[in-house]
Amino acid sequence: MDEQIKHFIKTLFKNIESSVNDPSNLSHKIIFTVLIIVVSIWLHLIIQRFLKTYASDLKIYRFLRRSIKNIIIVGAIILLSATWINAMNSLMVIVLLFAALVIFSVKKLAVELVAWVLLLNKRLFRLYDRVEIDGHIGDVIKISPLHFKLAERAAGLSTESPTGKVINIPNHILLEKTLTNYANLTQINWHEVDYHLTVDSDWQTAKRICDKVLADYVEEFKGGYSPKELSEIKAEISLFDGSLEAKTKLLVEDNMIVISCYFPAYYTDGSTVKSDLNEKILPYLTRDNNIELIGEKLRLDIVEWPKEK
Repeated sequence: MDEQIKHFIKTLFKNIESSVNDPSNLSHKIIFTVLIIVVSIWLHLIIQRFLKTYASDLKIYRFLRRSIKNIIIVGAIILLSATWINAMNSLMVIVLLFAALVIFSVKKLAVELVAWVLLLNKRLFRLYDRVEIDGHIGDVIKISPLHFKLAERAAGLSTESPTGKVINIPNHILLEKTLTNYANLTQINWHEVDYHLTVDSDWQTAKRICDKVLADYVEEFKGGYSPKELSEIKAEISLFDGSLEAKTKLLVEDNMIVISCYFPAYYTDGSTVKSDLNEKILPYLTRDNNIELIGEKLRLDIVEWPKEK
C-alpha cells in the first residue's frame, strides 16, 4: 500500500513538472484554455440574447436557456479536460478527495457552499439586484461563499426607501425559502394604485381621468429608452404575455367602486411613480363634485370626559 501511494505521488509531480518544464507546451495549453472560456461565454451571451428576442413562451425559453447553458458547460469541461488531463489528472483526484472529506466533516459549511454554488450556477441574483427572501427586501451588496448581504428596503415602510440597515443572510436560506428577484428576467415591474369611490360617483369620468394620466405617463416612460432598448424590453415582457401599456380596471367591493391603475416602471422607481401619479390624478378627482373619494376612517366616541383631580 505504501509503495502504491509513493508511486501515485511520484507520478503526480512528474506529470506536473513535465508540463511546467516545457514552455511551449504549457503556453499552448494556457492560450487554448483562455480561448475555450472566452468562446463559451460569448456563445452563451449570444444565444441568450437570441432567445430573449425570439422566444414566445416562458417555459420554452427557460428550458432552452438551461439546456443550452448546460451543453456549453459540458463541452467546455470536455475540451479543458482534454487539454490538461495529462498534467492534472492526479491533482484533480486529490482535490476531489479532499473536498469530499471537507463535506463530510463540516456539514453546515458544506450546505452553505452548496447554496453558493447554486447561486452562481443558476444566477439567482447578481450584485445590486433587488430581491425579497424570508420577509426581507433589499439590494444585494455582497455575495460570499457563506452568506450574502442586503441593503434593506421597505421593511415596515409604505415606500421602497432604504432603512440604513444591512442584513446578513446565510446562503442555506436559498435552499429553504422562496426568493423573489425584481430584476432577473426583466427590470420592468408592474405596480398598482387604487382609488375608492362611492357607488353613486361618476365613475366614468374618474376612469377617463385615470386613463388620460396613465397614457401620458407611459409615453413619457417609453421616451426614456432608445428604440433598440424598447424592442428588447418588449421581447422580455412578451414572455409573460404582457405589454408595455398601462391599464385601468373597474371593480366593485364592499359597497364601493374601485378603480385600479396598473402601470410599468423600472423596478427601483415603483414608489416614486405611484406618488407622481397620485399628485396628478387626485386633484382632478377632488375637484369634480360628482366624484366622491372614500376610505377607511377612524371614529372615536368619548362617553365621558375624564374628571380633573
